[in-house]
Amino acid sequence: MNARTRFLQLFVIVNLAVAHPTLQGASRQAEFLVAHYATVWDLILLVTLLCFALPLLLLLVETPAPRSIHFALVGLFSSILILPVFKQIVEPSGTLILFAAIFAGFAFSWLVFRVPGISQTVQLVSPIALAVPLIFFLNSSVHSALSEAKRPQFANVSSKTPVIMILLDEFPLVSLLDDQGNIDEVRYPNFAQLASGSTWFRNTTTFSSITEVSLPVILSGKYPDGERLPTLKDYPDNLFTLLGGNYDMHVTEEVTQLWPQRGFSVRSFVLLIQDLTAVYLHTVLPTEFTQSLPSVTEKWTNFWNDSGENRRGIFQAFLDNLQPNGKQPELFFLHEMLPHKPWIYLPSGKEYRDYGSLVWGTSILNRGKWLNNAAIVQHFWKRHLLQVGFVDRLIGQLVAKLKSSGLYDSCLLVITSDHGIGFWPDESLRNPSNVTQQDILYVPFFMKLPGQQKGEIVDRAVETIDILPTIADALNVTIPWKVDGVSALDRSVPERKNRTRVRGNWHLTHYKSNLDTNTATFQERLKLFGARSGFSTFFKLPNPMPEPASYNFRLQLINPRVFKAVDLNSDYIPCLIPGLVHGSMEEELNLLIRINGEPRAVTRTFPMRKRLLRFGALVPESSFRQGDNQVEVIVLKESMVPQN
Repeated sequence: MNARTRFLQLFVIVNLAVAHPTLQGASRQAEFLVAHYATVWDLILLVTLLCFALPLLLLLVETPAPRSIHFALVGLFSSILILPVFKQIVEPSGTLILFAAIFAGFAFSWLVFRVPGISQTVQLVSPIALAVPLIFFLNSSVHSALSEAKRPQFANVSSKTPVIMILLDEFPLVSLLDDQGNIDEVRYPNFAQLASGSTWFRNTTTFSSITEVSLPVILSGKYPDGERLPTLKDYPDNLFTLLGGNYDMHVTEEVTQLWPQRGFSVRSFVLLIQDLTAVYLHTVLPTEFTQSLPSVTEKWTNFWNDSGENRRGIFQAFLDNLQPNGKQPELFFLHEMLPHKPWIYLPSGKEYRDYGSLVWGTSILNRGKWLNNAAIVQHFWKRHLLQVGFVDRLIGQLVAKLKSSGLYDSCLLVITSDHGIGFWPDESLRNPSNVTQQDILYVPFFMKLPGQQKGEIVDRAVETIDILPTIADALNVTIPWKVDGVSALDRSVPERKNRTRVRGNWHLTHYKSNLDTNTATFQERLKLFGARSGFSTFFKLPNPMPEPASYNFRLQLINPRVFKAVDLNSDYIPCLIPGLVHGSMEEELNLLIRINGEPRAVTRTFPMRKRLLRFGALVPESSFRQGDNQVEVIVLKESMVPQN
């Protein structure tokens, strides 16, 4: 078998087994490419590596080796090609499917070697592999993401006021509120301090619960007239083009490209490859083997980073850059993916690992639906509120930095969020219902005007589409395009009677609503977590403690080694205790978590599959000592216990 024949075989099999599913994953939604700042050169390089360089590299590797290596490579990639087919037929898929695909793949490889007609057929159909890059570049999502925007037309403004704008993500206003509808100053003192010196538009709702829709609306002041991408091409009129003509711009975008696009970046390309690897593995591997992989449905980029390092680092870099240049006015803009999941931060700033589906047996989808399991929802609700405490800490650092740099008094400071999130069993996280509407649609909106010293609460009906007109009003800037929002500072404008949000198929819905502390979700949060008390109450244990039960189960901690070398001086602390219960059982179990002999949490298992239960419990960071820690899991007799 000559080199040409071997290359053609590798070319067609590698393209179908690797390049096609990978490129299909990249092109499935244009937002993925937008979030990675993908340029034409990024995608040309990606296609070149996958479709041409990879089979050529394999050929070079196998050339000096025995023929058996080529046989193994053809068998391996044929198995990979067959795996997704078997996965679709049998779900949930596991080890059996893997072995079946391997058998089929190597059987095909044997036929290629032993039957000349099959080998010749593979060579003849090899040009079909050229369709893989062709289909990719003809994909409408790729075209949309790469469409060049016209050179932005910057407005001519005379304002000299520095502008600092932080757009938080997945942040329901109600998470900040106490039982009276005010900011809970015990749990969130920095937000309370911010409100005491700024204008708080307490009755603000978002247009959409999807970031790539809601964020451009905030920055453009215009309702979209159909489906658009969050790019400069589709939103040429926005905050950045309004001020970019004479403001020095410091813009950090996470899922949008409303500021002129970057060029090719090695770092961005490497991240694109890493994320596509995760998408590819989810596509081809049996379900049993994907549970330890990072989720690819909860965000658009940076899938492998389930730690808070990236988000913490982004915010710190933003703070470090908050230095006035003294020459021209500046805009400092940050879209920070907090308190967005994964929920891994404690109010102290410590972080812990989120084990995701490895613990919970399900992927809590970004826009999906909660399981009909109150204990799981309550667990995540608690973690969300604790992460809001971390955001409060960051707001304190922001205000301190603005004051130390001399920007605080003179600047226009805007802090808001794109949308909220709902916590209710069997309800959508993002699609608002009668139960979760307030949690998903009401968002924080604070604006500290230049020179403002005294706080004010405005309860007029405001929408996030009003934010850009309000910024322009505060800067005394005329917006040179027609906007759908109005300035929330202009009291002469009649208050809107109806609110607007988008539903499926870009249908605009008008509805009546005002902030209400008597909703079922608001009252349930107060019942579960209280108000105007420290976060220590989140870890209250039942009194009296239920008695231990006898059992014949095997309890297994996931990743137990992390408890053996705890460093209290680091940013990481293993507060989430995950584990499995093996054995025959008919119902869920109540569990007690003891650390160094002290009871620290109670939780309840939930089924994963036959003969296996899972559990996860969050314990206070004070549970640990420096160095080695002993963690015990004890089965309790049936009793009503708080859920962790």
